[in-house]
Amino acid sequence: MKSSKSNLLRKGKLNAKSGLLLFLINSITAFILNPILVNYFGTYLFGIWKSIDKYLGFASIADGKGSQALKWVVAKYESSNDIELKQRFVGSAIIVWVIFLPILISIISLFIYFSPILISNVNLEDRDLVVSIVVLLGINLIATPLLNISESILVGTNRGYIVNIIRILSLVTIFGLSLMVVFFKLELIDLAIIIVAITIFRGVLYFIMAKRYVPWFGAKMPRASELKSFFKFSSWKLIWSFVARFLMASEVILLSTLTNPSTVSSYIFSAYLIVTSVSISAIVTSSFNPSIGQMFGAKDYKSCQDVIGNLREAIFAFSIFVGSIILLLDQSFVKLWAGEELFIGSYNILLIVLIMVELLLIRNESFIIDVSLDIKKKVLLGLISTALTILFATIGYNYIDNSISIIFIAIFLARLPLLVAFPLMVNRIMKNGNTSIFPIKNIISATTIIYISYIIGVNQKFDSWIILILAGILEGIILISIIYRFLLTPKNRRLFLRKMAFNVH
Repeated sequence: MKSSKSNLLRKGKLNAKSGLLLFLINSITAFILNPILVNYFGTYLFGIWKSIDKYLGFASIADGKGSQALKWVVAKYESSNDIELKQRFVGSAIIVWVIFLPILISIISLFIYFSPILISNVNLEDRDLVVSIVVLLGINLIATPLLNISESILVGTNRGYIVNIIRILSLVTIFGLSLMVVFFKLELIDLAIIIVAITIFRGVLYFIMAKRYVPWFGAKMPRASELKSFFKFSSWKLIWSFVARFLMASEVILLSTLTNPSTVSSYIFSAYLIVTSVSISAIVTSSFNPSIGQMFGAKDYKSCQDVIGNLREAIFAFSIFVGSIILLLDQSFVKLWAGEELFIGSYNILLIVLIMVELLLIRNESFIIDVSLDIKKKVLLGLISTALTILFATIGYNYIDNSISIIFIAIFLARLPLLVAFPLMVNRIMKNGNTSIFPIKNIISATTIIYISYIIGVNQKFDSWIILILAGILEGIILISIIYRFLLTPKNRRLFLRKMAFNVH
């Protein structure tokens, strides 16, 4: 059992390392590309592009989420020797996609019709452009679930590192082609065509790799009971996908609906470091989930509790570190990167950082709940939180304070129920009787670190990249020392020191 656990964690670490490499490349390419695109297309068109992307993200929930459900089912049953059972799960995922295909097409069609209205303040002459982009990216949404079934098999069998390599290749290709759009003075519609082509290319590579590395790769017609069970989980997963999309995109969606495209562009640049930090956390958490799923499937609850406890502490410490760095440096970072006019203010950044910390903790627990394949309660709580977010933001912006700050406050307050309930659900699933997640002294320490970082960040400004980088390194070292002392348990402090010593030697 110990050897099996060690092998699972080794693959989880490999998945995490390749995922972090993917994140690094994604951050570098986005860092270079976003200013180029916003300067070429302008904040107005760039804001439209980002708004369409977020809205279509919601439309994608109507694909049935068969491929997403397949990841967790495969992870739970990977230790089983029943090859045909796993192939029937693949067949179930394909059938779910077919069942939901008419619904997906209908929703995309409705969005095509209403898209010029859903995005506020679109010029009349640009409405045809918006519709054309939505049509192309809608086709992309229709094909993606089927193309991603092979990806789900790779991830579920703990081969996420292969998926990450393919994503890196796709990312670099998109980066190069996007630069060509600017160089050859092409249109926004050409960027949409590139996205569709790369999606097909990536799907083909997933299929080839799954066929090569997964011995049981294939699909069979499922039994009625298996399809019913899979469809039930997939349906709840579909509804949760709506909630998850809103969790990730609520700021952009609400700013797009209540304000204007230019405000969306300002948010994109000001919150760039925050959004990328959320990606890092998701990479680490999701990389270990197939391992947790296999342990859970084998009823090794003690190992699950150990891994989850370490993940929780790591995600909390990471969120406080990143949030503090952002509060210290984001004002100067945005000014040097994109221009001071795109910075939305230190107070708003503080609110977004608090939302980020909250979101990272919620997503970590949410991913873990999925391994149980029983997500009904999670989904219902998520729907309530989503409704509260929309209600609080709409009332707050229209009737209390016509500012973007009230939108961020509404988002934070509406998610608090999830922050409390999800960890308790995970503990119950993993047979853990604890009702507290973090000691109160850790919460007080984290709050103090965030507050001091905010005060310092408001009053410090750097006018050159060199000074900003040097200050970031110095302040980062100080923060790591403080977080090491106040937010890590003695056990994880020793583990941290061993890792540092290993990397030095």
